[in-house]
Amino acid sequence: MPAENILKFSHELLEEQRKALFSKKPKEFFEPWLEVSHPFDTEMGSDLLKNGNVACVILAGGQGTRLEWTGPKALYPIVPEKNITLLQILLEKVRKASLAFGQAFEVAIMTSRLSHERFEQHAMEHNFYGLEKEQLVFFPQNVLPLLDEKGNWFYEKPGQLALGPDGNGSVFHNLAQTGILKRWKEKGIQAVIVLQVDNPLTEPFDPFILHELTKNKCDVVAKTIERNDPEEKIGVFAKANGKLCVVEYSEVDERSKTARALDGKLAWPYANIGVFAFSMGFVEKMADVHLPWHIAWKKAHSCDVGEIKCAKCETFIFDVLPLAKDPLLLLYSREKCYAPLKNKEGDKSPKTVLSKISHLV
Repeated sequence: MPAENILKFSHELLEEQRKALFSKKPKEFFEPWLEVSHPFDTEMGSDLLKNGNVACVILAGGQGTRLEWTGPKALYPIVPEKNITLLQILLEKVRKASLAFGQAFEVAIMTSRLSHERFEQHAMEHNFYGLEKEQLVFFPQNVLPLLDEKGNWFYEKPGQLALGPDGNGSVFHNLAQTGILKRWKEKGIQAVIVLQVDNPLTEPFDPFILHELTKNKCDVVAKTIERNDPEEKIGVFAKANGKLCVVEYSEVDERSKTARALDGKLAWPYANIGVFAFSMGFVEKMADVHLPWHIAWKKAHSCDVGEIKCAKCETFIFDVLPLAKDPLLLLYSREKCYAPLKNKEGDKSPKTVLSKISHLV
């Protein structure tokens, strides 16, 4: 970033970041969230789909660093012999849903600023994955300055401030800022499904989750699966002050991770897989809400001293859950809806993911 553009970031922002970095969070009391529904009816959800009142957001800002892939994870060729990417699999589902319901369903894909142009180029080279051009829109995730251990901004190159993505919690604000939200509202969109690009078993237009959203007239329905391994690195649904929330895996104490109920199942049973259906009214409200920052420590290059430890401030979409009216969890079979790509080898690697999606490719 040219030096003159540093002025885009205010001193007030720096003070807010420092407060998030150094202030001690008040200790909250969490307990397991135990109430779930089961997908069994699709009537109301199908009506929304038949009338074209649904849109989808795919969160695709992640890079393929852990896969040793130089590019966005969304464009990782999960089926290398056919050069089929994670994004391609999800958008093929969008194409099939559009044909099944006679609607040109719209999908907004949130990218990293580092790879935004690559996404647009890839879409054109692949003829928009069989969709109409108007069905796809790409919009970049915002960035924030990184902080050194003393809470100062620093340059990664002379005159270029070190920046990092601000997390997927900014998705609703970005939808509003780009005008996508306004267009969707004018088109009569009533529900928005949000999902992660690294899970090719996800259904972008799932009538079951839409049915629950419509039937219960709630702000959000979240998909969940049962935890079966206390060491699995996945966030859990919890309750704090009577509100639904998510506790990150790194924030769950060892006793809670491994605790078991009387029936032998894990006492914190329900995992967050990052799939949500939101009412349009709630999406509009959340566009103006500033979510709390989470601090992630990483390594970055400083042009003054070389590689340093630094803090990234990011927001997460699940932090809107405590603000939602009557949120619901919808319990799915892990085998049917969860096969994320996270690692180069071992669990959640290309080999294990491919074995679970062979019927799709």
